[in-house]
Amino acid sequence: MSKSKGTKITLGGRSFIIACEEDKKPVLAAAVDLVEDKLDEVQRNGKVIGLDRCALLAALNIASELLEEQTQLQGSGDLGSQLQRMVTKIDAAIDEQNQLSI
Repeated sequence: MSKSKGTKITLGGRSFIIACEEDKKPVLAAAVDLVEDKLDEVQRNGKVIGLDRCALLAALNIASELLEEQTQLQGSGDLGSQLQRMVTKIDAAIDEQNQLSI
């Protein structure tokens, strides 16, 4: 594990120094970009005044998107297990058919 250092980030025109391990800086940079994009989106869409409120709405939008993605992944996991059960049944039926043919 690499040592944490103070890393300067800028969100909504404000600068912050946060602790970040050296190997996590690319992920932090991507997260900063995502949050900055959401802040810009909230500010462009309108009637929200103040950075604190924009940041709150941006965080809620990001959390909502994350939860939607997780729900979709869980649903496809269920689909995957259903497909696996079907493959197992088909394999068993083929094996049974092959044994009858012998």
